[in-house]
Amino acid sequence: MKFYINYSNLPPGSDAFATFPINNYAHGDHSFVGNGQYNNACGKFSYVGNGGGVDTVTPSPLGNEAHADYSFIGNGVTNQVTSQSVFSFIGDGCQNKIGGSIAGALGAEYGFIGSGQNNCIDTGTAMSTLTPYGVIGGGQNNTICAGTCYSSIVGGQDNCVTHNWATVAGFGVQSQADCAFTTNCVIACNTPVFGAYAPGTLMYLPASTPPPPGACLVYIV
Repeated sequence: MKFYINYSNLPPGSDAFATFPINNYAHGDHSFVGNGQYNNACGKFSYVGNGGGVDTVTPSPLGNEAHADYSFIGNGVTNQVTSQSVFSFIGDGCQNKIGGSIAGALGAEYGFIGSGQNNCIDTGTAMSTLTPYGVIGGGQNNTICAGTCYSSIVGGQDNCVTHNWATVAGFGVQSQADCAFTTNCVIACNTPVFGAYAPGTLMYLPASTPPPPGACLVYIV
């Protein structure tokens, strides 16, 4: 069964659905496009809920593109999941991308971008680069770079991850090591009183100075 409104461009996929006759395409088997303009669901079981449109200045299409199998784009404009980034999710926003641009390259499978603008989980230009399980919660201009795995950006702006199992948050933050959390500033509440420092203060202690009872060690690089 196929249900497709734009009769001049019938999709090759079976059981595909695209509604509203404004250049929405459901090409993949069992794919779905719910609404909007210039949206494409190319992968098998791919989904684009809404969004897209046309830039009235250029003019050029601003559609969303779900190329990977089992990929999901909820809303927004010019969001993209590339063909090898299977099981990936973009919730909303503008110009967010999961995966690289090299045809046939390994993808950023199981990637997640919640929302925001110009966030990217990239696979770079190498055919053998894999960037799985990356998570960007939201924000702007955040990047999980090619070759990292299981890394995340909680939110913020202009942050970058280049390590595995790493997490960053804030503004202009670069990951520093595998299995590490990096941010601009940390405020810890209810830490023990130590000398002249008030509760909640994170302090640098030389190796020769033992921390107060119950305190957490914080390494500043």
